[in-house]
Amino acid sequence: MDFEQSSHATPAMNNLIERHDPWEALDEAALAIIDETYAAALDIIGGAGVAVVEVKAAARAPDSDSPVVTVHSSATHCLVALNNNNNLRRRRRRQLPRALVSVSPGTLFLSRSSSFSGDDARPPSRDAAAGRGVTGILDMIVRRLGEAIRREEAILIKAMASGLRGPKVDEIFLVRNVMDEMRREMDLPALMRRIAHKRRDVTEIACRPAAAAATEEEEADETERMMKKLRLTC
Repeated sequence: MDFEQSSHATPAMNNLIERHDPWEALDEAALAIIDETYAAALDIIGGAGVAVVEVKAAARAPDSDSPVVTVHSSATHCLVALNNNNNLRRRRRRQLPRALVSVSPGTLFLSRSSSFSGDDARPPSRDAAAGRGVTGILDMIVRRLGEAIRREEAILIKAMASGLRGPKVDEIFLVRNVMDEMRREMDLPALMRRIAHKRRDVTEIACRPAAAAATEEEEADETERMMKKLRLTC
């Protein structure tokens, strides 16, 4: 038992915390996102049975400043990148029992583990993101992660109300924060607010330092190299 019991906690509450595996919850969310992203990408191209799908489109077409969303997906992985200007060298990777989770600014990469079997894939919810293009994929990811976060938060609230403390409670809190980081990077409205803020900043700056521009180009190249690697290996 890796948490401190409390006199206020019922046996049922102690049992819930002891048996709960927050990493399994993240694993489940990652696999669901892979399945639903692939289904939505197939819906966008109007194809079926295509092993690997890549789609790219402006998130909000009428807006000239809209971020470009690139989705590269299959039954075993998905890569969703906003604007291709993210620093993959700053990515955080977590290897779970059934999935690899990698998140960096503007990019989410999920992959089934090498032990993946085709029988493990579950039929995705076809209406989760279908018919709404790349925006639907982003919304689905944010929604899926939001649901998982709320479940972890509900357990945390019960644990804290019962006075439970210890490594297991800390672990639940950690996984909740990992999910929240993933959600933030896929949150289109938040990204649009950041773009609007930067647009206001640009009006106050006569020119951008060359070093900053070079850094952005290097980051975009890094993302493109990852995309090319996926195309070659899938």
